[in-house]
Amino acid sequence: MANPKPTSSNRANARNIVKYELCMFRMASRMWLDEDRPRDDAYLGSALLDSALLHTRSLLEFLTKYPNSDSVVARDFLDSDSDWKSSGLSLEKAYNKEINIFRSHISWARINSSWTWEDKLPGIVNDIETAFTGFIRALPDEEQSAWHIE
Repeated sequence: MANPKPTSSNRANARNIVKYELCMFRMASRMWLDEDRPRDDAYLGSALLDSALLHTRSLLEFLTKYPNSDSVVARDFLDSDSDWKSSGLSLEKAYNKEINIFRSHISWARINSSWTWEDKLPGIVNDIETAFTGFIRALPDEEQSAWHIE
C-alpha cells in the first residue's frame, strides 16, 4: 500500500531528516577518508566508518525504495508521472549485505570479511551523490531550492 501524499508540514520535516542523513553521511565519509586522519586511533576510525555506513544504509533506502506504509522515500516527493529512477544504485543490493555484516560488530561474518572499505567507500560516496543530484533535478522546480544544503 502506497503512502498518502504527506502534508506540507510533514514533507518539510521529512526533508530536514533526509538532509540531516546526507550531511552526516558526507561528514563521516569525508573524515574517514581523510588522509590526515590518525590511522593509529582504531576507535575513531571505527566510529567514523560505522557512522558513514549507518547513514549510507538510510540514504540507500530513501533513494531506492518505493513508497510503502512507513518509510520516507524519494518518490514521496516526486510528481506521480516522474520517470526518475535511482540509476547507479544497484549497489543497494551489493553493499547492503556487507554494510549489515560490518555493523554486526561481534560476528564471525565481520571477522572473516575480506572487504576493504578504503576501496569501497569512495564508490559509495560517488554513487549516492550522483543519485541524490538526479533526485533533486527530478523534483518539481518549486521544490528544488528547499533541498539545497549549505
